[in-house]
Amino acid sequence: MYDQLIKGMDVVLEIDVKGALAVREACSDAVLIFIAPPDASALRSRLTGRGTEDSAAMERRLATAREELIQIDKYDYLVVNDTVSEAVDEIETITAAERLRTSRQTELKAKLQEE
Repeated sequence: MYDQLIKGMDVVLEIDVKGALAVREACSDAVLIFIAPPDASALRSRLTGRGTEDSAAMERRLATAREELIQIDKYDYLVVNDTVSEAVDEIETITAAERLRTSRQTELKAKLQEE
């Protein structure tokens, strides 16, 4: 991961809130995007549709989701995953905007300021 960052590449991690906050602590300029379902019933429906969770596991997942939602304010962005294509578009927009931040344009700033 660090090698990719050093090369200027974007790194996308699919991690829980605890992991995201650990990344933020280790890398202060990390951009955190919270991806949420449209609502609790959509989450329940998606979990049920997968058929991979028994009822006890599903209830644990829903409880974890409720706990994680409390942490949204610690993230930079919130994307609602209503449809995959819309969520992907929003994440691509966020990524493009973050690349344009002046704090991430050190080489270009130096070049422009030399001229």
